[in-house]
Order: sequence, then C-alpha cells, then structure tokens
Amino acid sequence: CFFFFFKQKTAYEMLRSLVGSEMCIRDRYMGKKLKKHFQPLTDWWKKQVTELDNVVISQRLVEDPCVIVATEYGYSANMERISKAQAYSGDRNQMGANNKRVLEINPNHPVIQELLERVKEGADQDTEENARTLYDAALINSGYSISNPVEFAKRFYKILNGAMGVPKDASIQELELDMEDDDEDENKDNERSEADDLDADTINQDFNTNDQDNEQNFNNDYENNENSENSENSENQKDDL
Repeated sequence: CFFFFFKQKTAYEMLRSLVGSEMCIRDRYMGKKLKKHFQPLTDWWKKQVTELDNVVISQRLVEDPCVIVATEYGYSANMERISKAQAYSGDRNQMGANNKRVLEINPNHPVIQELLERVKEGADQDTEENARTLYDAALINSGYSISNPVEFAKRFYKILNGAMGVPKDASIQELELDMEDDDEDENKDNERSEADDLDADTINQDFNTNDQDNEQNFNNDYENNENSENSENSENQKDDL
C-alpha cells in the first residue's frame, strides 16, 4: 500500500513538473517573440532617453503602460531621495552611475502599441515628446523625481490642449470684453445702490420719528404723573389742616 501511494505521488509530481516545464518553455518562447516584435521601439526609446540603461518587456504590468525600476546596482527611488537630501553624498560620478534605470513597458497597453507603430513609420517630434512625457510620468508614478519639471509641464499642457480640442501650439491671446455692457451693468448697479440708500434713509427717518414720538409721549406721561402726585399731596395737606 505504501509503495502504491509513493508511486502515485511520484507520477503526479512528474506530471506537474512536465506541465510546469511546458508552461515555462511557452512563456520563454512568447517572451522572445515579444522582444523581437517590440525591438524597434525599445532600441529607439533607449537612444532617446540617456538615463536609461535598458528598455525591456514587462511580465507584471496590467494597467499601466510602463514603469521605472532600478538596475541591479542602481539606486531605488527611496535611496535616490536620500542621496539628494545629503549635502555631501560622496563622489558625484558614482552617484551618476547609480542613476541608470530600466524602463519596463506593457506590451498589451494600447499606448505602447501605438507608439511602436509610429516608430516603425518614422518617429516625428510629437512622437518624441510623447515618449519623453510617458517616461517622466513613469518616473513620478514609480517614486522618482524628474530632471526638468518645467519641460514636462509644457509637454503635458500640449497633450491636454489636444485632448480638449485646442490646437497643441495655440498661442496665448488676450481676452477682449465688451466694455459697453459693463458700463450698462455698472449704471444699473449704481441705480440699485442709490435706491437702496434712499430706502435705508427713509427707514432711518421713520425710526427717528418714532423715537421722537415715543420720547415725547414718555415726557408727557411723566409730567402728567408728577402733576397728579402734586395735586394729591396738596389735597392731603389741606385735609390735615
């Protein structure tokens, strides 16, 4: 019984090993096919960005088009921030050597596929700017800092213009407003303000008039009360006499 169980287990492990080997062979074959298919893009991208040590096909990306990782002896994003924060971090040349990075691209992402087609047809200036912007965005998403934020912002605004239907190179134009409409609106506002002031003055006058009337009535009542008290006192004195 023990021999039969051991034999079954060994057969199962052999089968699983064969299936795993077949999957590894298939993955390796697909990796070679993908590498050859995207080689025009990876070679071109590596020439465009001098900080890149290599551009490879990623096996882990699902939604993002690309990601930045450190080389085997390079700085991670956290180590790079620490080195830049130190006033005296040592040899600058050694730090520059450690700044080499690897760009992993997602072969299933539509942006990467479109970028490949444009490179095959002949990359123009827009393609170069889009590739650089994509690289800078991957740097930020991976925790690194970009070398030129101003240029990144300019390229980003161009892409945003195109997405909103505005020409990418649209110049800044001063906005012209109709001043006559503003004058009419201002006159109307002034008239409303004057009317409000008149209403406020009228209300204040009414309040003042009411206050005066109330004060006069109070004085009259006070005098009447005093006269009545004086009369009562006189009568009481007479009665006493």
